[in-house]
Amino acid sequence: MLENDPLQNLPGDYYRTEDLREFMNASASWMMRYIQIRLTRDPDRAGDFYLHFYERAARCLEAYRSRQHLPFTGFLATYLRHEFMNFLRTAKTREGSEVKADDMSYFPAADERPPSPESDVPADLPLNCRIPLKLHSGLHLNSEEIRSLAVELGPGATASLLKEAMQRRMSRDRRTQKLEDRAARLNYLIHTSKAPASRLKKWKNRIVAMLDRPRPIFSYSELAERLGTSKTTISRRIDQARTGVRVIQEAL
Repeated sequence: MLENDPLQNLPGDYYRTEDLREFMNASASWMMRYIQIRLTRDPDRAGDFYLHFYERAARCLEAYRSRQHLPFTGFLATYLRHEFMNFLRTAKTREGSEVKADDMSYFPAADERPPSPESDVPADLPLNCRIPLKLHSGLHLNSEEIRSLAVELGPGATASLLKEAMQRRMSRDRRTQKLEDRAARLNYLIHTSKAPASRLKKWKNRIVAMLDRPRPIFSYSELAERLGTSKTTISRRIDQARTGVRVIQEAL
């Protein structure tokens, strides 16, 4: 990929026009391919790093002004590798400052938990329908539902299930925040004069679609195993609960 210098004309074009949009448009395909093949196989990390570099591309081009005896494609590859290491160090520091789900040693009481915008699952639905729906969707269980689980599964198994649900919910929430932050950064770049709008809009729309998609924390199979029943039973109970929620919402 680096034997020739396919990007050799791009720095000169940029120095003449200072059009960063054109530079990013012209180099994006090569750059994304290089990032995904040489730096990371994770498409989310590749996208995040591309945005990270986008905000620093002008600095890279300025650094090349005094090194124009070097092939630009090779220079850019080296620059990307070094910048990717900086990017990883920054991400690691940020992640290290967050509270890890595994470090949590207690469960907040039901009244101490933050309310969920979807926590209005009707209380008159049968418990054996309500509980699977809430666990599947990542909603908080109330005291009555926790007591019912403790009677059915035993206190130890219930505590283990609630701990896992909390960890998965926190992981999903962190993932949601990351996607929202990425969409916000893309939106900013789309509305600046230096942004390659068509490509960034496509990425932003993909992220918005991901945010709009349901993201359960337990699959039907996992719930069947943990609740000691069949996948068919779990599916039927969740469908019944959703029907009950829909009927009540339509009546409001």
